[in-house]
Amino acid sequence: MNGNLLVFFSHGEKGGVGKTAVASAAIDLLLASGRRVAVIEGDTDNADIAQRYSGAANVLKKVRLSDPSEYQRAVNDLVTFLAECMESGEIDAVVVNMPAGAYTTIDRDIDVLADAFINLDLDISVAISTGNTDHSITRTVKIATEGIGGLGKKLILAPEFLKDESLVEKIESQGHGLSASIYPRLSSDTMQVILDHPTSTLKCLTLPDGPIKSPIQRIRIAGYLRQAKAVLEPLMGGLVDADAFCKSKT
Repeated sequence: MNGNLLVFFSHGEKGGVGKTAVASAAIDLLLASGRRVAVIEGDTDNADIAQRYSGAANVLKKVRLSDPSEYQRAVNDLVTFLAECMESGEIDAVVVNMPAGAYTTIDRDIDVLADAFINLDLDISVAISTGNTDHSITRTVKIATEGIGGLGKKLILAPEFLKDESLVEKIESQGHGLSASIYPRLSSDTMQVILDHPTSTLKCLTLPDGPIKSPIQRIRIAGYLRQAKAVLEPLMGGLVDADAFCKSKT
């Protein structure tokens, strides 16, 4: 599906694989590229994205996407919000932060979601963060081929923090024409600095007059965004140079 409204799903087969980190980088990079960004926080139990980008995103909506008993409501809320973004003409991209367990809702009956999207002018991109167990890989491949990954561009992300140098090869050896890339990690102390500033965008945390006084930590976050941009570029396109936007105050 190729259209005017980019819908970027940060997905994963379980919790703890970096979905929120990917969603954060995507939002920051899209905003810095001049896109008008709407955010769907699907992890309503741990609404980190909603907290961090409530003041930066053009529109933000919380939609509980993890409860299989509320499958129809979850899908209806998602589709309705995307339709509203399309009709408004004021949104260029939507980032959906998927919660753990979303494969039981959004990926449950992908034909229904495909039918719902068919009349919307959407450019679907899906980043799928994976674990490195055989079970994780199998479920990731299923999301990419039979789940929402089958509706548009997709890229499987092998989190660098797993320290599994063979993970990309394991994914791509599954066939289906799947592509995988290593997704960069942040050191534990830098991640803690980010967590200590839960209402600041990543870009804000790189600025000399921002809340972080340590030049080293600002440089580390800027470096992480450069690496994230290189990985996510194929899914979004047209992103500004990460160095340029980290130095900009606007």
